[in-house]
Amino acid sequence: MPQQRHSQSARPRARPRDGFRGYWRWKSRHLARAAEAVALEIADELADKGRVVRDRFVPTPDVRTLAARSERALAEGDFRHARIGRGAQARVDADVRGDRVRWFDPATGSAAERRYGASIETVRMTLNRELTLGLFGFEVQRTVYEVGAFYRTHLDRFASARHRTVSVILYLNPTWTIADGGRLRLYLDRPDREPYAGY
Repeated sequence: MPQQRHSQSARPRARPRDGFRGYWRWKSRHLARAAEAVALEIADELADKGRVVRDRFVPTPDVRTLAARSERALAEGDFRHARIGRGAQARVDADVRGDRVRWFDPATGSAAERRYGASIETVRMTLNRELTLGLFGFEVQRTVYEVGAFYRTHLDRFASARHRTVSVILYLNPTWTIADGGRLRLYLDRPDREPYAGY
């Protein structure tokens, strides 16, 4: 897709003059166009490279809100030890992965969670339209890697499953530094991905 299409779809128009309601209608349309432009860029890069890295995909204030909610849920014991396998074979194996997880539905969450869910939904619909991926939905999981935790080499998609065609990772660690470790290793052209918050 030509780059001009992206820049044109993100260009804001003049603000309306019909008061408060008109302004919010204009803002909603503008935000939708901006989200669509980002989603088109993601589709382009995914088709070209097989992976995408987006700086500040989620605004910093929302990153802080999502991080705070995760920390509160962890303190309240809402996370469980992650398991490997599925169904009756699912089990905790600390030699394979040591993270804790919690599934949640963005549509029933906070405003920040709903905005994140809406952004992912825009990406999903765009990938279906532009790349015909047949993505029928998405699921969201909070994951916490405490000191020393890891997840060994794996595929996000079970061999017999037809879902999980695309994986998305959003980092919620605004104070992370290289000295902390914990990079994501991808077996692609650039193997290591620094977990900067908002990416």
